[in-house]
Amino acid sequence: MRCPLPLLAAALASCATEKAAAPASEPTPTAVVDPAPYVVEDTGESATPSLSAEDVAAGITRAFSAALAVDPRDLADAYEGIWAERDEPACPYYYPEYLTLYNQYIWSADCTSEAGATFDGYAYYQGYQDYDGGYYTYDRYFYLYTSAATLTRSDGQRLTGSGYAYYYDIDYYAYAYKAAYSQIQGTFAWEGASFEDSWLARSISMDLYLYSYRYDTGQTYTTLNGSLADIDGGVTAVNFDSLYLENAATGTSCAAEPGGAVLLRDTAGTWYEVSFDGPAYSGAPSFPAYCDGCGSVYWRGDYLGEACPDFSSLTEWQDRPWE
Repeated sequence: MRCPLPLLAAALASCATEKAAAPASEPTPTAVVDPAPYVVEDTGESATPSLSAEDVAAGITRAFSAALAVDPRDLADAYEGIWAERDEPACPYYYPEYLTLYNQYIWSADCTSEAGATFDGYAYYQGYQDYDGGYYTYDRYFYLYTSAATLTRSDGQRLTGSGYAYYYDIDYYAYAYKAAYSQIQGTFAWEGASFEDSWLARSISMDLYLYSYRYDTGQTYTTLNGSLADIDGGVTAVNFDSLYLENAATGTSCAAEPGGAVLLRDTAGTWYEVSFDGPAYSGAPSFPAYCDGCGSVYWRGDYLGEACPDFSSLTEWQDRPWE
């Protein structure tokens, strides 16, 4: 017997409703696994500094001498000695309009001159000596920017460098004082006998700024900033943080020590910080009780003692342009 159509339709609707109302199956929960604890192995050894406060003081004294030994005149002499062997105007190719208007050579080349010098890379160069500006005289002015440049002299000696160097020695004869300024950033290196005893033979990386001026009556003011690598076996790098120093002839409130800080890095790669309490700039005050020529040494936040370096290399600097 057939079901009446109304009853069949109602039965089908009832089945569909039951299927739609059936709850969806729950997903299987992911098991939660507690992470294993991080355990630091106790070796029984504690970190200790490799340098004492006395070592830090000696390292700072050597760092002053190392910074002053970076004489930009060596780089200028090395570059200009090779530049003298160029061909005009083809090797290296340069922009004549800059030379005419500004006395600046901007060159790029991969060439060998008739004299036998080779020029590879890119450089921007400007330099002159004995320029009189009316109330001052440049004893020497030198600016060099290089990008992966390699310059080889005809006898095989070579200068390589990436970075820039800028320096001048100036005599302000109208005001009776001289000034020396230099800023060198990057790495420059010399291969050969001509500069084997200079900093160029060591291929030092640096970002170093030095400015010093001295009156004819003896007052000397010196600012040293930036970083220098490869000091010696015990000190791998130094960072001068706004170091400023005057000598006693200026009448400063503290001639025994500078203002600013010096940081040293040891062979383990850790840093030692020494802050000094001298005036931060010309005419700045300082607290007399703290003016003892020493600074507190901190290593990883721990106090190690007092460092009393020798500042005479800065206050009694006898090289350019004073000699």
